[in-house]
Amino acid sequence: MTKTPESTAPYLLGLETSGQTCAVGISQGDQLLLEISAHIRHIHSTHLAPFVQQAMETAGIALEQLSAIVVSAGPGSFTGLRIGYSLAKGMAHAGDLPLVEVPTLDVWAFQIGTQPQPIYPLIDAHRGEVFTARYRHQSQFERETDYQLLTLDDFCEFLRQQPGILTGRDVPKLADRLLPGLSALPVRVVNTPPHPTLWALLTLGYRKFQSGEFAALETAEPMYMRAFKGIL
Repeated sequence: MTKTPESTAPYLLGLETSGQTCAVGISQGDQLLLEISAHIRHIHSTHLAPFVQQAMETAGIALEQLSAIVVSAGPGSFTGLRIGYSLAKGMAHAGDLPLVEVPTLDVWAFQIGTQPQPIYPLIDAHRGEVFTARYRHQSQFERETDYQLLTLDDFCEFLRQQPGILTGRDVPKLADRLLPGLSALPVRVVNTPPHPTLWALLTLGYRKFQSGEFAALETAEPMYMRAFKGIL
């Protein structure tokens, strides 16, 4: 049975544009009320704003009823992230709302649930590199390392420090290049939804909202983690 959110809990609007997915969700408290999404490349510029309008009309919520805008912060698609941030910042400014940034690696790690081992989400950065970090998700969810951009060889060395769980949409396509360097390690792969979920994004966003972790609207920008060279 779906838990009914408390009527006084805040409404949050979430935007996910870090990869192929173009998605919008609305939550009340820690409960996802609705999600509108399409998993097609290069549609963010044409579909994101209409998805927001559709979501708010379906939920019967006006801009002034929102308490914050939550945006997937990257790393990921340069173009998608720019489009998501542009709309998120515009709405936050228009509604005088706080902007909450949730790193996309956090979302990938969080959405597989509690695990007994360290969690390593992977995002393919191309050119033989990956974006990653190490997480724990037992009694609480926490990131243990900085966000990192590593070569595949350096990632294997990073993983040898504390073997654990690999997760994320890009793990299968990286497996052939990673497994030879990991064959002697107790490493396993946990399947995940093929895209960052609005449930995870908005759950983490709500926690940041509760603790007052807001971005500076004037200077907020995505976590690109390297200079744009026309690949992502």
